[in-house]
Amino acid sequence: MSPVDRLIEQHILEAELRQRHIDEAMAATEPAAQAAGAPQTPASPQAPAPQGALEAIGTELEKALAAVMEPGHR
Repeated sequence: MSPVDRLIEQHILEAELRQRHIDEAMAATEPAAQAAGAPQTPASPQAPAPQGALEAIGTELEKALAAVMEPGHR
């Protein structure tokens, strides 16, 4: 495995850990907010969900990394 491949793998793992931490923190605050009587703000049908937007960005980043890592790409 080349040093670049190791760095990419490390970056992906760190990003997944950060995302998992954020997901867990958000999940923990939702029940607490509901118990405290915080008003619910419905999501706009036109606005993408934050998770969906992050997934779309991640997918595009993976495509870009794959294109850069193609053999013979300079």
